[in-house]
Amino acid sequence: ILIWFAVSRAMLILAGLFSFLLSPNARYPVKAAVLRGWHLTPYRLLDMWARWDSGWYLDIVRNGYYIRGDIHTVQSNIVFFPVYPLLIRTLSCIFPQSLRTTELYLIAGLVISNLLFLAALFLLHSLTAASHGEKTANRTVLFLVAFPTSFIFSCVYSESTFLFLSLASFWAAGRQKWLLAALLGAI
Repeated sequence: ILIWFAVSRAMLILAGLFSFLLSPNARYPVKAAVLRGWHLTPYRLLDMWARWDSGWYLDIVRNGYYIRGDIHTVQSNIVFFPVYPLLIRTLSCIFPQSLRTTELYLIAGLVISNLLFLAALFLLHSLTAASHGEKTANRTVLFLVAFPTSFIFSCVYSESTFLFLSLASFWAAGRQKWLLAALLGAI
């Protein structure tokens, strides 16, 4: 599992590096994209892991929840669940306030996403092996890490958190720990 995880994530980093080196606009982001908030940091190899909702999660980490205006006409960060931003903020708290930059929050989000994805892979393997055998469990994990959209589990998104908590809930239910299963499912 560790090897598949490491190889798949290394391939993603290489793909990002090659796209950065081969794209004529990679070093000079389009101003419209910057204005849309698609570039959160000037470090492109770090920034490539944060798009779309990453900005909202980082906004929650920095500023908490707030309503920007009329909820019918203005977007606000109140629609995002709090667990993932809370994990980023908690991990970031080990650093002094002066070091808490967008880059640090991005790194914290990447660490959390990848650790939870790795933990989810172990849980998935365990659950699948118990019901379908070791060979099927190995293929299941391999297919998940090799699936083209699995990069999303390593980005600054809450998907790896959701996957981990969902699988942990099934794991607890399989051991008839109903309160823990319900709590993990609710989180």
